[in-house]
Amino acid sequence: MKITELIKPNTFNNENHWYPKVLNATIHPMVNFFLNLDKERIIARYCHLHPKVNAEKLREILSYECKYFLWGRSRFN
Repeated sequence: MKITELIKPNTFNNENHWYPKVLNATIHPMVNFFLNLDKERIIARYCHLHPKVNAEKLREILSYECKYFLWGRSRFN
């Protein structure tokens, strides 16, 4: 049986929770560029590549705020 361990604020130790390769990982420059675009620019680029997409619906999806799964929302909220 596993015992649950309480991790209090400021006590999280990365080395105990992730494998070594992740600790030194960096985000790919192209992904970093895309994630730093503002919401309207992402919508414009996506709709340009996918003309059948409804821009207003995409805007609604990117603005959605989860009620219970708080870390499952978009970064644009």
